[in-house]
Amino acid sequence: MLVNKLTGSINRISFYSMSYIKIFLIFTWFFFCCFLGIFITIARFGNAANNSLLIGMFSWGARLVSGVKVEDLGKENLPDEEPVIYVGNHQSGFDMVTFGAVGMKKIIAIGKKELLYVPLFGLLLWANGSVLLDREKQRKALNQLDEAVERIKKKRFSTLIFPEGTRNKSTGGFLNFKKGAFLLAIKAGVDIVPVVCSSIQHLVSSEQKMLKPGTLTVQVLPPVSTTGYHESNVKELADKVKELMQEAYEKMPVA
Repeated sequence: MLVNKLTGSINRISFYSMSYIKIFLIFTWFFFCCFLGIFITIARFGNAANNSLLIGMFSWGARLVSGVKVEDLGKENLPDEEPVIYVGNHQSGFDMVTFGAVGMKKIIAIGKKELLYVPLFGLLLWANGSVLLDREKQRKALNQLDEAVERIKKKRFSTLIFPEGTRNKSTGGFLNFKKGAFLLAIKAGVDIVPVVCSSIQHLVSSEQKMLKPGTLTVQVLPPVSTTGYHESNVKELADKVKELMQEAYEKMPVA
């Protein structure tokens, strides 16, 4: 009995230690990608393709270290050149790894201004054309959103937004979708491309200090046109996209 308890304790310690080592290596790889990104950005300042290149590189290394494989489905739904608004389900900080495996092109980031203060990463966001919103000042944030619309129209950038607005750690339904991503798509006159990742809770959990190898599924759904939608019925569009994503999510394998 005592031997079994000791063996179990040792196995748990070994499991957590390995998870911590993997997390440390992933963070190290992240900052290495940011450091390398400085030189890439100097050579190609303001080029949104820099973001796609760096996200893809970080995703590759993080998947290699973690042992998490991504089965990507529906890549034929990725646009070739035309800008779109990608919307995805938000589960954890690991989302950059899973969605980065898909290969979205010419991505600019739209996020909170606090990201500017992340060493190296914030500098890269600014240099590569990201729009960072001051969410505490609504008028300023709306002006910045209009700036994003102009960049999408004129420079033909795409962006990825998580309409749930916060991390959803449930393995069931999605949180209510906020309207920002859909309003942006309507104003810019571009399609919405939903991207859905299967539940990661059995592989990645900050509460349990867990990072296990396994396979996740990321599916790119067909584009949803914003033609015929206006600010007055933006919720109708958000609900439609949420329903499509929820349906795809429920069909995905959990393990």
